[in-house]
Amino acid sequence: ARRASERLIVSEETRATLEDRGIELVCHDVDITSKKTLRALITGSNPDCVLVLADDEAITDEASDERTVRILLYMREYRKLSNRQFSITSEIHEGLNKVLVATTGPEDFIVGSHIAALLMAQISQEREISNVFDALLASEGYEVYMKPASWYVPLDSELDVFTISHAVAKRGDVFIG
Repeated sequence: ARRASERLIVSEETRATLEDRGIELVCHDVDITSKKTLRALITGSNPDCVLVLADDEAITDEASDERTVRILLYMREYRKLSNRQFSITSEIHEGLNKVLVATTGPEDFIVGSHIAALLMAQISQEREISNVFDALLASEGYEVYMKPASWYVPLDSELDVFTISHAVAKRGDVFIG
């Protein structure tokens, strides 16, 4: 998808891919920074999930984040008041803003533009990996914990990946790296 003078253009290939996966893409040309407009959109569409992308046309990353955070807060407020259940994924540029947003609503998923770009690049190279990302990033609550290598193997000698992954598997964990 790309912007063309304030209009979102989505390729036919993208639309077909979404339809094949049972995803309905709905585009509206409105000011979503208006609380009233945003509530009307959510009420009218009753979404399962909402994706808020950063405003790449903003003058600064901070301005883009300010817009995204405002929209995110409006959606969280509406979700709470209306007792509706939907997940929200937001793209935030600045690290401190990510921390702030995550601490005020840990049930939502926050990504940086760098991470989003890396995910898209990986999926474009190998489409099958999107199933893995779908499972890992689902709102149902998959979690990844970082644990010290010393829990699994001695740190005073060189080890191959097989030895490390075997040691991790013996403890019932999964080795990523």
